[in-house]
Amino acid sequence: MIKSSASNIFSFISRNKVRVLFYHRVNKNGGYLGIDTNVFEQQIEYLSGNFNLISLKDFFKILNRQIIVKKPLLITFDDGYLDNYTDAYPILKKYSAPAVVFLTTAFIDNKIWIWHDIYRHIVENTPLKTIDVNLNGNRYKWRFENNLEKRKVRRNIYYLYKDLPYSERIERLRDLAMLLKVDIPEHPTDSYAPLSWDNVKEMSKNNIEFGSHTCTHEILSKLKNEDAHYELLQSKKKIEEELKSEVNAFAYPNGQDEDFTEETKILLKKCGYKIAFTTLNGLNDATTDKFSIKRISAGDRFGDSFFSEVSGLNIIKEKIVRFPRQISACLK
Repeated sequence: MIKSSASNIFSFISRNKVRVLFYHRVNKNGGYLGIDTNVFEQQIEYLSGNFNLISLKDFFKILNRQIIVKKPLLITFDDGYLDNYTDAYPILKKYSAPAVVFLTTAFIDNKIWIWHDIYRHIVENTPLKTIDVNLNGNRYKWRFENNLEKRKVRRNIYYLYKDLPYSERIERLRDLAMLLKVDIPEHPTDSYAPLSWDNVKEMSKNNIEFGSHTCTHEILSKLKNEDAHYELLQSKKKIEEELKSEVNAFAYPNGQDEDFTEETKILLKKCGYKIAFTTLNGLNDATTDKFSIKRISAGDRFGDSFFSEVSGLNIIKEKIVRFPRQISACLK
């Protein structure tokens, strides 16, 4: 597979920008939020040969104009799944690639499931082939006969429950599990298992840094300020207690514009954070808001789509598409 000349050009144009890639899961099955282990190694091998892979500490220094690094790139992971240790970590070590993992601390404590995983577990394990349900005043005919139908069901569940408070959302999911004849174990199954603190401590001694991703993976903009403050402060304290080192980096759950506010940024600063990462697509430099750091999804492929993302070509394309719309909006 040959990297396009356009990708080369845009990679050159954006060479002084700082790229931040984000992953969630790395395993032999790929799947939801995942990338196949072999594809991940292809990506890391390419990145280590074409970019300067930097630590979080160096990322701070670059943004603060303390050091200059050519073609810098930071690798990050969200949530803290066990396969970050079993599958990703050996590859990162092989290529001496530093990375940052943002931990959902109640998940690492094995106190909760990530809520997305609960409804995936339900949909994947129901013995039913089809069911008619009435939820939130809406009637649905759900089918579970193939992956496409299951994906539609999962999408329905996500939009039905995503804005509910955590405790209510979990209660609704337990009711749904009973309806679909599925047991939800107290702790995540092996397919959705978290890192242990022992894993975290080992990785921290070998080029992997850690930041917070809240306690329970709640969308901060949906919470009352006191609840958001609790999520931010307690997750930070927990990681610091375990690692005996300061934590000053945060990644917003979901990470889109609607998932955090200016008030969220104020709370982050009050809790002692110095930087926060979004999932908004883009590159960064010294002028970037340190509480709205942009990231690039690494995706689950190795080839032209990956080269286009990492080079910055897709970001430029997005801006070109948006520009006429922005002009039109200004003229109205």
